[in-house]
Amino acid sequence: MPAGALIVRRGEPARSMCFIAAGKVEIEPPDAPVRLGEGLFFGEIALLRKIRRIAGVRATTPTKLLILDAFDLHTFTQRNPEVGRHIEAVAASRTEFHPKRCDGDLIEAEIDDRDIPPRDLVL
Repeated sequence: MPAGALIVRRGEPARSMCFIAAGKVEIEPPDAPVRLGEGLFFGEIALLRKIRRIAGVRATTPTKLLILDAFDLHTFTQRNPEVGRHIEAVAASRTEFHPKRCDGDLIEAEIDDRDIPPRDLVL
């Protein structure tokens, strides 16, 4: 992925998780961005919890990713339970994991203030 490329869009369905083989990414949750680098992973929370993506992810440098789809993750962790426990522990430790308050069909994490037009804008 080139620097600046959007890898994951907040609100989209989760079908895989990514491991960073080289480069750096920035997780863009609504509150504060988080940077991850080589050897780390992202996308596990939505995949494990079967929810939509709660944050966008963008490459900040040229980045190489290893992508593991949901079926392969399940198979891999069944054969390697220690890896599954590690991924679950990382997911539980990340602040994005903590449940968000739900209002209607959208969770608060899916709403971006930049998507809401100003009140004085009449369509």
